[in-house]
Amino acid sequence: MRILAEAALISGLLAYLFYDAVWGMAVLAVFIPLYGSQRKEELKEKKIHVLEREFQDGLYSAAAALEAGYSMENAWKEAEKELLRMYGKEGVFYRYLYKMNRRVSLNEPIENQILEFARHAGTENIRNFADIFSFAKRSGGNLTAIMKKTADRIRMNVQIQEEIETMLSARRLEQKIMNIMPLGILLYIRTGVAGFLDPLYHSFFGGLLMSGCLAGYLGAWRLSCHMARIRV
Repeated sequence: MRILAEAALISGLLAYLFYDAVWGMAVLAVFIPLYGSQRKEELKEKKIHVLEREFQDGLYSAAAALEAGYSMENAWKEAEKELLRMYGKEGVFYRYLYKMNRRVSLNEPIENQILEFARHAGTENIRNFADIFSFAKRSGGNLTAIMKKTADRIRMNVQIQEEIETMLSARRLEQKIMNIMPLGILLYIRTGVAGFLDPLYHSFFGGLLMSGCLAGYLGAWRLSCHMARIRV
C-alpha cells in the first residue's frame, strides 16, 4: 500500500509536469508497476541485508550453546532468547526462529524447519547453510564448526556490502539529485514563466514530444538505479 501510494503521488506529479492534464495519469499507468518493481527490489535487498546480519548472530549464539552442552534443538531456543534480547520482537530472523522453535517443540525435525526457512529467506548463504546443515545432521558431521564457519562467511559478506554502501553513498546522493533536477527545472519553468510550455501541452505533436522526453527520463532513472546497485 505504501509503494502504491508513492507511485500514485509521483504519477500525479509527472502527469502535471509533462501533460498538464488529468488524462496523463492514464498514460503514466505504466509507471506504477515500474516504480513498484524498483521499490520492491530495494526493500527486498534491505530485508535480506538485515536478515543475514541477524542470522549470523543467531548462528553464533546457537554454536555457543552447542559448545556449552545443549542439544541442537535447545541450542536454537537459546539463540532465540539471545536474538530477542538483541533485536526485540520486531527482529526479522527472530520472528522466523520463534515459529521454527514452536514447530520443533511439536516434534518436527529441526533440519526440515531450517530448509523451509532457507527457501523463504531468498539468500544464497542461508540456502547453502541449510543444505549442509541438513546433510551433516543426518550423517553426524561437526555442526558447531559448520555453523561458525557459515556465520564467519556471512559476516564477511555483510562487511563487504557495508563498505560498498559507504563508498557509493556519495554517488547515490548525486544520482538522486540528478533524478530530481529535470522535474525541478520543469516545475520552475511552469511556475516562473506562465504559459511558456502551453504549446507542448495543448497540441498533438507537443504531447508526442513530451511523451518522448518522459520515456527518456524514466529510462535514465531506471538505468541509474541499476548502476548504483552492487550486490555481493
